[in-house]
Amino acid sequence: MRSGSIATPSTNSWIGTAPIPRLAFNKTVVVRYRMHLELRHLAPGAINLGLGAVRRLAYEAADGGLLSADLAAGNRSVKGVKKRGVRLGH
Repeated sequence: MRSGSIATPSTNSWIGTAPIPRLAFNKTVVVRYRMHLELRHLAPGAINLGLGAVRRLAYEAADGGLLSADLAAGNRSVKGVKKRGVRLGH
């Protein structure tokens, strides 16, 4: 399964309820999306997966000329969540 198919439903529901213009897609929006995911108490891996999908969307939009390279770079610069603890198992 691709990361975009996992992250898209929650992204769409969050963007639809955000009190910002729907056409805004900058670093502030991505940071707010990360905060939204953290408030939902998702695992760090799930949050990073959603952020990865947003980063990929920014890259593709910049590649297609729909987003400026500066905005795409700002979106990609949002840090992921640190994974804490020790993995047990194989």
